[in-house]
Amino acid sequence: MNIPQNLPCAFPFWHTPVLTGSANWIATAQKQTFRHSYCENVPLEEIAIQVRYDRLIPMIAEVGTVPTDVFLCEYDALSYDEALVIGAANITDLMTFDAYTQDGRDFIEFTGNADVNQATAIDVLTQAGLISSTWAGWVRDGGLYYIILQFADETRLYSELIQIVDFPEFPVTPDTCTSRLRIECVNNCPIGDLPSTNFAPHKIFIKDPTSQPTYITEKSVATNGKRQERITWAGVKKRWKVSFNVTEPVADFCSLIPLFSTDSSAILITDTYGVGSEVSDLEVEISWPEELGGCLANVDLFFTRDFTDFENCC
Repeated sequence: MNIPQNLPCAFPFWHTPVLTGSANWIATAQKQTFRHSYCENVPLEEIAIQVRYDRLIPMIAEVGTVPTDVFLCEYDALSYDEALVIGAANITDLMTFDAYTQDGRDFIEFTGNADVNQATAIDVLTQAGLISSTWAGWVRDGGLYYIILQFADETRLYSELIQIVDFPEFPVTPDTCTSRLRIECVNNCPIGDLPSTNFAPHKIFIKDPTSQPTYITEKSVATNGKRQERITWAGVKKRWKVSFNVTEPVADFCSLIPLFSTDSSAILITDTYGVGSEVSDLEVEISWPEELGGCLANVDLFFTRDFTDFENCC
């Protein structure tokens, strides 16, 4: 696939594999969407990927080894493309990456299946020097960050911008401040450059609710001797739409979501009311609203759920 990011996944990383050391860091950091000039008038909160405060999102990347260090950097961290990033916490002890090989290609993954230990000590490099803190003591609810994966060969992967917010994995009430629509995808077969799911699913949280449902009626009829039709079975399916804005690498992933649907249980969507189920008949439409200046794409995601059915019992 002809893409500049490492993989077309839900949590994308930028890379520059032909360079090492400071040249690699400089080139890779400049690819982050929020640094582009055409995004300067778009609020950072709109650019950022939504991540839970209690649990980091699953991650996957195509690299040969696990990172030696993992840094959580404030969006305005200083010297972000130098050896020492000011405004960054070393969260290596809070994350476990596993390496695996599939079809001759090497990958690493973080499953994101456990809560962050918020009491574990972490080192944070500030303008005043190195301090010891914790996740709970340093990470702000609603704060804007990105992740750097640093490797032994002096290369780095830089993530897209994230916003870390205290919201539940599965919503209880449709409160736009604390509820997120949740999309989880797994694939049993490779999709382009995207390997089949090992242990880390692809997951997206969306602030926007489902809206504008339509209703699809299907029925079976029988005809009697008088050529009169009678319904023997009927079913109604509810077709939902959710519309949201994302950066180009996340739009790349969203365009692939319908390809996950070869397995009926491959896509699980939980809406902001907490109603979750398998879905079918997924369609994705992606456009580039002029008012967003090319910084963000608009994604319209359509999906169908079984609603109710009826069988004539007379």
